[in-house]
Amino acid sequence: MFVDMISLLVSENTVVLSQNYILGMSCLGFVLYPLYNRYFKGLSRRICIGISAIIIVALITIIYLHPTYLITFITGLILFF
Repeated sequence: MFVDMISLLVSENTVVLSQNYILGMSCLGFVLYPLYNRYFKGLSRRICIGISAIIIVALITIIYLHPTYLITFITGLILFF
């Protein structure tokens, strides 16, 4: 969905570059997940899941609305992190 929405705003070269940044951010999130898991170990899992679900829905909504390239790109970076 991210690539489809970005492709409506910019050229093909910029879409591929954006996709590369998103994949890099996803990799960074994968590497940093153990630290996140250790930090939030004391909090209730239900609270963390609920907050995460609300944030994910909000970010996907922003990507779906795709007001500008920069907002869609930054939202995608946060979402994939």
